[in-house]
Amino acid sequence: MKKWILHTMSFIFSIVFFSCTAEEEAINTPDNDSGEVWVSFKLNMPSSRNITDLDNNYYWERYIDQTDVHVFVFANDKYQEKITYLFWGNEEDGSETRTIQGRIQSAYQGQKIELVILTNIKNRVTAEPKLTAGKTTKTDLYKELIFQYGTEAWTFSEKVKNYIPMWGISTPISIEADKMNDSGIINMYRAIAKIDIKINEGKGIENFKIKKLELHNVPDKGYCASLKTPNSDNNIQFEEASYPDDIKGSRIFEVFSSETGEEKAIENKIYIPETGKYKPYPYFKIQIYAEVNHKERTYDLYMRENQVDKLSSFEIIRNHKYMINIKTITSTEEIKMVYNVNSWGQGTTVDIPFN
Repeated sequence: MKKWILHTMSFIFSIVFFSCTAEEEAINTPDNDSGEVWVSFKLNMPSSRNITDLDNNYYWERYIDQTDVHVFVFANDKYQEKITYLFWGNEEDGSETRTIQGRIQSAYQGQKIELVILTNIKNRVTAEPKLTAGKTTKTDLYKELIFQYGTEAWTFSEKVKNYIPMWGISTPISIEADKMNDSGIINMYRAIAKIDIKINEGKGIENFKIKKLELHNVPDKGYCASLKTPNSDNNIQFEEASYPDDIKGSRIFEVFSSETGEEKAIENKIYIPETGKYKPYPYFKIQIYAEVNHKERTYDLYMRENQVDKLSSFEIIRNHKYMINIKTITSTEEIKMVYNVNSWGQGTTVDIPFN
């Protein structure tokens, strides 16, 4: 399979945080005259939060739970402490940016620190990480933070509040006591990928209807943070999938059904952890139950350039959106498709046509 690298705009997320009051009052800036050490950072998504977002699930796909934000301090790639004392600021006028301020225990003289942020993990991760100050590396931490996919297909809405695990890391900064040390905007990345299906770009195909979709062999777990982190160029996102070696996939999840099959686009239904070219085994696939020319047909869709050649398999990478477009139906009732992928948000689309 050809190597492809996705160039994206920096992808950052909004956050809906509340103060301790019911009406979300502004929080005073901490008093920095006492020798305490403070850092600040922002999580931001420059998209309006409106009813359209609620209609198409987008808002809930990017939501971050205030009570489930974890900030770890690293210096020279070694864990130092977890920030447990945080202030949440109000939104700035005309913007959705939210400044978060945290108190740390030391100024770490002569060292630069990085802030590692993990969110939406308390309902997904089964074990607390074991951290040793001065010894635990970022990779050590990431390897311990494994989320479980669970026994039902993931969905997101106002009622289903088990939100998507996300990870981000600040640029290294030197800090000082008696001042607010700004870590800037931190880009957050989702730990899973999304798959949407359209029929002829949403126009439909005569005498072809999708009646049901099932996911087969979905990985049972994934890393909350990628072990294949982007390089120093923030415009390059992840180039490889990152997943535990012992992932398994043997379950079946129904994610869509329709008696009429009138839907011409099936979106906001499929969310899965990262997969490799040949993992998990049995291979992940989407099973399509369709009505073609008034007859029932079943199609197995693998993540491959060539459906019958497993050597053409490609990875499913976190924080990316995979878009399957069923273009035509052949005279033998086979389906012809093209496959596009981009950043789960704004980014360059890469065409991966099926043979």
